[in-house]
Amino acid sequence: MITIIATWLSFLLVLPTPTLTVVSRPLSHTSSGVLHGVYETTPTGTLTKFLGIPYARPPVGDLRFKPPAHLGDDKADSAVEASEFKASCMQAVGIADLVYPALRAAEYKFDEDCLFLNVFIPGEFTTENKGLVGNIMKFGKEKILNFGRDTRLPIMIWLPGEGYNFASSSQYDMSSLATEGNVIVVTVNYRVSVFGFLSTGDEEIPGNMGLLDQLAAIRWMKNNADAFGGDPERITIFGRFTGAMSISALLVSPLAMHDGKPLFNRAIIQSGVAAETWTIDSDPSSGFNAVAEKNDCMLPSTQEIVECLRQIPANRLLDVSNYIHSWRLVLNKDTLPDEPLYSINHGDHVPMPVMIGVTNDDGSLCLLTQYFMNRGLYDKIVSDQINEDDFRELAREFLLGYSGITDKDAIDQIVEHYSTSKDKSWRNRYIKMCGDGYFRYKTQGFAEQLAEQGSQVYLYEFSHRPSQSFHPEFIEAAHGDDILFSLGIVRQSNEWTTEENQLSRSMMKAWTNFANTGNPNPMLGSDEEWPAFSSESQMYWDFSIAPGEKVKAMSPTWSNFDLWQNILEAVKKLL
Repeated sequence: MITIIATWLSFLLVLPTPTLTVVSRPLSHTSSGVLHGVYETTPTGTLTKFLGIPYARPPVGDLRFKPPAHLGDDKADSAVEASEFKASCMQAVGIADLVYPALRAAEYKFDEDCLFLNVFIPGEFTTENKGLVGNIMKFGKEKILNFGRDTRLPIMIWLPGEGYNFASSSQYDMSSLATEGNVIVVTVNYRVSVFGFLSTGDEEIPGNMGLLDQLAAIRWMKNNADAFGGDPERITIFGRFTGAMSISALLVSPLAMHDGKPLFNRAIIQSGVAAETWTIDSDPSSGFNAVAEKNDCMLPSTQEIVECLRQIPANRLLDVSNYIHSWRLVLNKDTLPDEPLYSINHGDHVPMPVMIGVTNDDGSLCLLTQYFMNRGLYDKIVSDQINEDDFRELAREFLLGYSGITDKDAIDQIVEHYSTSKDKSWRNRYIKMCGDGYFRYKTQGFAEQLAEQGSQVYLYEFSHRPSQSFHPEFIEAAHGDDILFSLGIVRQSNEWTTEENQLSRSMMKAWTNFANTGNPNPMLGSDEEWPAFSSESQMYWDFSIAPGEKVKAMSPTWSNFDLWQNILEAVKKLL
């Protein structure tokens, strides 16, 4: 199901490139070589970019389906051209008609040789100052002067993900976040689809190669932080949807340690927690067998099948595997021993400050799935013509795809519960059900468990409908709308309102404050303080342009937590 949902997502947030003025060429000495980057001036300030940096050996030939391999120490003195993005990992091309009107489609390059990352540094970086000639950060009336020569900048590592079939680091221009927030921002390519998440279910291909790529990129950045003027003890990983799900998995991975210390120090999780069979594959061998059969590789032993699959041309392997299996995370003892929610409940995680949140209409994911699948109910949903019987069928379909649930009692509970909503529209009840099940229930549970285990947790909801939204008018903040603001994409165009620019600056300020200190406060444009979340108070911050208080308390229907917990726990007892 996540494969189908994700196909249109890869183009949902294709980002525009601002007008740039190239100044000169910076150099940086790293373990991957001597990087030749580029200085650029953008509408939000001057920055230095090092793009297309290799962080591991190309995962081709015998390295296909294997963990990322170290580049080798002999690369340190070689010259690396780092002035433009390199190829993204092998993936299908998304659907171009699902794009915000203000955004343009980017040209993508895809290749199996794709393990690259990109570094955005505020100011004009030189070998001598290590990137510390920063911009003056201006947020409203506040000004933070240039960092001193001995100051190391916090590092924010963005893990993209529009479903485990799609992830491209070149989709995101982090210029505004880096220049206005005075942070180093890194975007990462990692393997997806069959290349990143094929698993034999045993030691031959344990799976989660994409997750291992992410860890390798984080480790590379930690080891090379000084080469960019970054602080290796202030690394924040952040992402949305399957990028966020990956982060929830990394928090509980035994491999998230580096010489006895955490590889990263903070995490920001935007609309995504890995849980249930929707995101964690309970039968990876079925996907492996399907790929082998489609490629005429059904041989006597698993090892022979794997060797056969390594000989298949990358484009053919991608084409035949895209829609025969839903590629996802798998549980294994090395990378992901258990579902994140259960691991954290038992204290099996790396404790650190966490910011986590949702959009108020994340359930729009279901609507776009209906559109993409060209199902008959899409028009009825949009026109608000569905009735209780339609809702029951949609609930049945949702539960089956979400966690393989076919239990009639569970479907009845869903229908009965949402039928009591004050909102009498079955359409709106459907969007609410999808948002609760896919995102809000797991987000609340994750936040509560982290807080109970002693982590400082900050919960938010994004509730502003963008002025450039292409979604039907009844959708407020759709799934993915928040990153337009938190990444500063709004700041790169004059098509957005003054209020939206201020909202973007407020979110960037909170994100970069958190990267600096582990606390998003003080909040720009508000005298309120964003309180840490606890299961007792259940307070969260509302990001919107609407007037009024921003600190709000969860209502019992915020995620309908008890309903979803009862349904999922009851079903698991039957398995």
